Amino acid sequence: MRTLSVNADKAEIKNLVVEWLELLAQEKYAEALEIILYDNTQEVDGTLWTWTPQNLEAAVFTYGMPWFTKEEMKKRYGEDCKVDYKVTSVLARPDKEELLLWNG
Repeated sequence: MRTLSVNADKAEIKNLVVEWLELLAQEKYAEALEIILYDNTQEVDGTLWTWTPQNLEAAVFTYGMPWFTKEEMKKRYGEDCKVDYKVTSVLARPDKEELLLWNG
């Protein structure tokens, strides 16, 4: 798990977010889960559900519904339902400098 000081500046926060996004872009879901602190247990439709690397990957390819498999998504939402979303690398983009500017 990674931690930031309560006094962390914007650059430190941005660097951690970029690192996490890059792990997702490289499909390193176990490593991505290892660097964040999160509530690992959720309740979905009355069933206890846990974040795992496989569920994080499913959250990506289903665009936010990790409790469904690709097959279940297609059955529920139709064969043309997109189930192949990916996180793309921010650092590989030609406009990365513009994207990484953060004045928030």
